Amino acid sequence: MLKASARKRKAYWTASVVAMSYLWLYFRSKLFGRRYWLRRIRQKNAKNAQRLKKTMMELQGLFIKAGQLISTLSNVLPEEFRGPLEELQDHAPPHSYDAISSAIKRELVKPIQEIFERFDQVPIAAASIGQAHRARLNGEEVVVKIQHPQIEALLHLDLSIIEHLVTLFARFMKIKGIEHLYRQVAQMIEEELDYVQEAVSMQLIKQNLAYDPKIYIPKVFTAYSSRRVLTIEYCEGVKISD
Repeated sequence: MLKASARKRKAYWTASVVAMSYLWLYFRSKLFGRRYWLRRIRQKNAKNAQRLKKTMMELQGLFIKAGQLISTLSNVLPEEFRGPLEELQDHAPPHSYDAISSAIKRELVKPIQEIFERFDQVPIAAASIGQAHRARLNGEEVVVKIQHPQIEALLHLDLSIIEHLVTLFARFMKIKGIEHLYRQVAQMIEEELDYVQEAVSMQLIKQNLAYDPKIYIPKVFTAYSSRRVLTIEYCEGVKISD
């Protein structure tokens, strides 16, 4: 991943390029009329969506999460943005098996080989904060979710970058409530970094919904979980939007 100064330059540069591209189109449409804007705005949206996706994939960290959140805003987001940014939901770049193996050893105090009977080196999913691997534990199929190395420090750096960008865009674009949205995202990120709280929440939800046979919450293996590692029962399923 890029260093702090390089991350800032990359994020600010991409934001400036996107903003200036719309500003240039706006001024030209004032000269050539509204039809000029309408003929070119969809192409401009598509190009900027690819710009954002490329930068977010390169920066990873919280920028992947930001892209995932933006892609869900189907009611306000231009259609051309949704496709490229939705790809961030399933195609975040994973860390190497060696990095994940070292992280598990630090958190659970034992190497993977001494804990799991089988641990698939290729993850079944990778997201902004962590990635998930299938494994076998005491004869049961499980999923092990591991936070990316150094992700906590990286996310706090990204939050400060995004806060500056949000403040800047809010000032020029007069978007009401965008600062409140940023605070909600910051709180959500802090909560997502704590897998212990996630485990507690899963167990509470499982207990509260035990009466409903149509809903199943995976079992949590608390003895093999920590703040940065979460081991749960493996369950077959499909993405809800599919």
